[in-house]
Amino acid sequence: MAEEIQVTSVIEVASAPATTQSGHGGGDYTSFSVPMMAMTWVTFLIAAAILYKVAWKPILRALDARESKIRKSVEDAEKARKDAAETEARCRAMLADAQKQASQTVENGRATAEELARTIESRAREEAARAVQNAKREIEAAAVVARESLRRESADLAISIASKLMDENVDSARNRELAARLAGQI
Repeated sequence: MAEEIQVTSVIEVASAPATTQSGHGGGDYTSFSVPMMAMTWVTFLIAAAILYKVAWKPILRALDARESKIRKSVEDAEKARKDAAETEARCRAMLADAQKQASQTVENGRATAEELARTIESRAREEAARAVQNAKREIEAAAVVARESLRRESADLAISIASKLMDENVDSARNRELAARLAGQI
């Protein structure tokens, strides 16, 4: 109920006729008054001038500073994007160059390995041919030594057989001479 009383009193005050300072009634909020309008305009212009000096200029400066900061940020971002694109292009070029160099290195390595294999094979063949020639020489030398040894032994055997047949003992100088003749004949 207390709430109803307050609502009623607010309604009564709002619906009551407005009185002016002079005490004359008849003025309400919907009526037009030239002095009131002039006072409103003067108040508005004074408030606008104060706000222009006190608030408008700092707000405009802050907005200009923010605009320049945003513009600079956009320019920096564009520059960074261009730099990133250039860096990416350089990286791609470097990567392509590195791949090309790697391919060349592999190809050079392959060619060097093939050349080295041919050289090693050639040297191995030469060494094998030398080993075969050395073996042939050694075989020939061994054959000569064996023939010489065989001749001596044959001569000694022949002398031994001949001395038994003749039943005479020939001295050793004569044995050698006879052996050399027999070896020559054999």
